[in-house]
Amino acid sequence: MKYNFKNRYKYDVKQKCIDAGFKLSKSFLEADNEDIVNNWNGIGASGRWYNKFIPKTIWLVNVELPSCPHDWQYKVGVNLYEKQRADKSYLYNIIAWVKPVSTWFMFKLRRIRAYTMYYSFVSHFGYKFFFKGKIKINNVT
Repeated sequence: MKYNFKNRYKYDVKQKCIDAGFKLSKSFLEADNEDIVNNWNGIGASGRWYNKFIPKTIWLVNVELPSCPHDWQYKVGVNLYEKQRADKSYLYNIIAWVKPVSTWFMFKLRRIRAYTMYYSFVSHFGYKFFFKGKIKINNVT
């Protein structure tokens, strides 16, 4: 049986994100929980072969839940500013998620990993996935 991370979150995902203290967009808070879960693809780009190489944990702490608001912001965002805001809130949400379960030393290590791995990847390589299926407007110079 293939592992499905969504089975871990059979309760209200939106409420879990609120309880965790994540930075959430207004559209995320107004959205239906079912729509949020259907849009959520976990860590990595949806359906890509290299997802199996992206770790789902930062030193034993599962970090799939912070990707839920990030995936939602990628779905509803329309411009570069909203992509950057989504990426920064993703970093904040990962740090907010690992901080309560970390000693001061492990928190420093996990924070470095969150920045160097997850945030750096989405901020540098997420353009294609953010703008996928959206109307492109060419700049006129």
